[in-house]
Amino acid sequence: MNYVLVCDEPITAALECSSGWKVTAYTQSFDISELSPETALSYFSAGFILPVVPLAAALGVAVLLKSIKG
Repeated sequence: MNYVLVCDEPITAALECSSGWKVTAYTQSFDISELSPETALSYFSAGFILPVVPLAAALGVAVLLKSIKG
């Protein structure tokens, strides 16, 4: 885990903070170049598969009810 110093007030020319320095956890932003093509493809395909499963089930139930009604 990386940490960074944060000041809530403007920093003076002498690099001092009037409200006191605070240490907070530093989270890196997402970089698309770090994502492997295999992982990207699996996430992309999962985005299509997730809505298809309930849709296919609903269509199956609709066809079943239609065949029962005659």
